[in-house]
Amino acid sequence: STAFDNVGSRIVRCPNNPIHELKTISTTALDGTSVIDGGEFTLQLVHAGETSTTATIPWDAVPMASDETSANVASDSAVTGGSMQSRIQALTGIDDVLVSRTGPDALGGYTWT
Repeated sequence: STAFDNVGSRIVRCPNNPIHELKTISTTALDGTSVIDGGEFTLQLVHAGETSTTATIPWDAVPMASDETSANVASDSAVTGGSMQSRIQALTGIDDVLVSRTGPDALGGYTWT
């Protein structure tokens, strides 16, 4: 048969392997009804008791550094591009981030995972 009756997976990690997490970030207008057509935001990460803040992220940031072009690299740093991936990976202690994006929704919001 081409179907599996008991599909599953198991992840076994060694003690030195960091645990990967899945996070979702969504943009919406404060009033919940306005259309988003511009702006920026930052993210904060608390890791090992230290708080790090990203550089500003465009409201419609492309997901991956490979998606960046000269038209969408809104960077205040030569090291950090305008993608969600670039902004997050610029934080201390963050490596190998993979980002996907959906949207815009009817009100101009995006969701990054």
